[in-house]
Amino acid sequence: MNKLLMCPNCTSEKVILAEVSSYMANTGDFFCHSIKTHDANSKATCLDCWWTGEHQQLSGYGESE
Repeated sequence: MNKLLMCPNCTSEKVILAEVSSYMANTGDFFCHSIKTHDANSKATCLDCWWTGEHQQLSGYGESE
């Protein structure tokens, strides 16, 4: 099992990850999910202290119990 992910600033567990989707400029058709929430470079935000960074910067990232 993976360890809980926590904010590196305030150690809160209330963190969110963002997904980025791409669309064709002229048609608006869906192209792909450019960044998924499990990607290391997905945007991370703490809901307690509003720290922002990347998934890979969260405490506990890449660690297992």
